[in-house]
Amino acid sequence: MKFACRLVIFSFFAVVLFSFLCGCANFYPTSQPTSSSQEWHAAYERNLARRREEEAQHRAELCSRIAEELPQYSPEYVKRAVGILGICQKALETPQFLVGTVHAEASSEFDKLELDFPAMKSSAAHRGLFSLVYDLGMLSSLDADDFNSNVGINIGYRMSDDISAMRAVLIK
Repeated sequence: MKFACRLVIFSFFAVVLFSFLCGCANFYPTSQPTSSSQEWHAAYERNLARRREEEAQHRAELCSRIAEELPQYSPEYVKRAVGILGICQKALETPQFLVGTVHAEASSEFDKLELDFPAMKSSAAHRGLFSLVYDLGMLSSLDADDFNSNVGINIGYRMSDDISAMRAVLIK
């Protein structure tokens, strides 16, 4: 009886082990990537390049609009807008657990700017600042895995490029 039980248990584990080994054979990486992974990676790279071109074009249009409107901006508005850009830049250099605090600071400064200069709500600078504060909010809401993945990195690069472009136009 004991022998029969041991034989059944041993047979069961042998079948499970064999099934596991046969099933895991597909999970071991090969020396050559499969064509589907190469195709996926190529599609990802094309999509990323297209998206970055669109962002650069949008950034150029926004900065040209800001340059056109710049004579209408008061010096105080420009000073405070550049201050908000500085806060957003500080967020990109801040550890992840403090990005939410910097976002709150940028958001409150942006809200004060809206209240003090209500006529500027339709300006290109206002739209650019709104976009940066919104992106900063998205960045602060990411968990650690997404923050350190391509999602967080792409948001950070886009914000950095936008900040540099807007700062170059506003500070002349």
